[in-house]
Amino acid sequence: CRRELQGRFGQFVSPNYAIFPNKYPHDNRCAWKITGPAGTKKIVLKFHSFDLEDDTKCSKDFIRISDKNDKQVGPRYCGLYNWGFGVKINGDVANVHFSSNALIARKGFNASFEAILIESKDDCDFDNGLCSWANSKMDDFDWTIKSGRTPSYFTGPSGDYLELGKYAYIESSYRRKGDRAQLTSKLMSGAKCMQFMYNMNGIYMGSINVVQAYGQIRKVLLNISGNRDRPWHKAVVNISDVVLPYKIIIEGVVGDGFTSDAAIDEISFTSGHCPSQTCGDYLTAPYGVIESPNYPGYYPDNAVCEWKINPLPYYGNVGVLFEKFDVENSTSCRNDSVQISDGYKTQVGEKLCGSLQDLQSNSVRVKGASAYVKFTSDSIGAKSGFKATYKASGKRASCGGQLSGAQGNFTSPNYPRHYPVNEICDWEITGSDANLWLEISFKDFNIDDTVVCYYSYLIVYDSIHGNEIGRYCGRYAPAPIVIPSHVTNIRFAASQSSRGFVAEWKMISPNAGAK
Repeated sequence: CRRELQGRFGQFVSPNYAIFPNKYPHDNRCAWKITGPAGTKKIVLKFHSFDLEDDTKCSKDFIRISDKNDKQVGPRYCGLYNWGFGVKINGDVANVHFSSNALIARKGFNASFEAILIESKDDCDFDNGLCSWANSKMDDFDWTIKSGRTPSYFTGPSGDYLELGKYAYIESSYRRKGDRAQLTSKLMSGAKCMQFMYNMNGIYMGSINVVQAYGQIRKVLLNISGNRDRPWHKAVVNISDVVLPYKIIIEGVVGDGFTSDAAIDEISFTSGHCPSQTCGDYLTAPYGVIESPNYPGYYPDNAVCEWKINPLPYYGNVGVLFEKFDVENSTSCRNDSVQISDGYKTQVGEKLCGSLQDLQSNSVRVKGASAYVKFTSDSIGAKSGFKATYKASGKRASCGGQLSGAQGNFTSPNYPRHYPVNEICDWEITGSDANLWLEISFKDFNIDDTVVCYYSYLIVYDSIHGNEIGRYCGRYAPAPIVIPSHVTNIRFAASQSSRGFVAEWKMISPNAGAK
């Protein structure tokens, strides 16, 4: 397994990765030499999954990374990285060495590389601050530079995109819904392709907007809304040339609660338009916009795009409304078409094509908590496509929030009546004294589930130290729960209904909690 890899992009895996017996061989030595094309400034390695035998010095099974001159970059890597990690190597060559011993074999790794050809003065990885970007003085609050996870447990990333540096994020704790933080570039000119990574992990997530500002004009180029879970995602934005120099504004908007810490990382710009991108999306906001690729320009040939609309559990039926519609017309819509399905991918109504006037109705209602919108085109007859809005019926959970002080209480929703099914509630409790601990006790407790507390449960975290304290369910109250810090995050999840709980919290001395 000694290979030379060349090009702008590529992938490589450890021996036997995803192949029976799904473990790399013992006493193995592998090397990959990665060479970028002419003009490469740096090579970025991303290990998407990584599981090697662990030891404190990484002397048994390990990865070693070096540059063109075989100078080691970073430490040796071993052990398990649940969310992967990345490494940047300056220059046009990167070397990856893998070594295993005769003892324990694990799953191995799956990695990719990208050669960075051009670095713009407006690029930023936030490892050394905001670079050429600046927080606006015309907004409600600022973007913050951070490494590791954000303070609130159920929101934000666990680290930057490559798991080795810093990122910028909006801290949503104790903010109002709709508060905005704006990060502003210096003046630019000409058409550009902007790319960046974003993380939008949190059930009450707000949005990230990319805005082109020139003169009195403010043009929204990109809007991303709703919970996208833990992984980082890539955003690609085409910036058109305009008559005046312009600035790019990245705007973070607080959602409907403290679990809306949105983050960005690895901003980059290249001249000209972006290459064609895949289309479709995973949409978790209760409402939003869906557009065919290149809208309002002609959509590409041979496109297959699918949008999954999957709001939070307490939302119900999904309605899709077409505001603009111009898709090549054909018998039974066998050429280009839009198809809407329910969460089980059962088609709802007929396939759609033609103009807005050709449709029997410009709206489709889907029963259930999720829906799919699929667009396909053939090799001829492209049109301007469609613009649709969607909205899910329902409302946000009636529980959760941020609590603070020396003592207090909270309950499951509807208590003492049964709580509703498919509910998710998040609390963050901050004690009034950072030198004391928190204790939670229950006056009543009935969360019906199996002994493993898999479907319905209450889970408690020590937010300061990043540890799970415990997961609780059943018909009997647990003993008082001690959190060895003054901040805790608590999540209640319910898949079936029961009476619920009444909880009280107070601050205690560390000596009392240690008994």
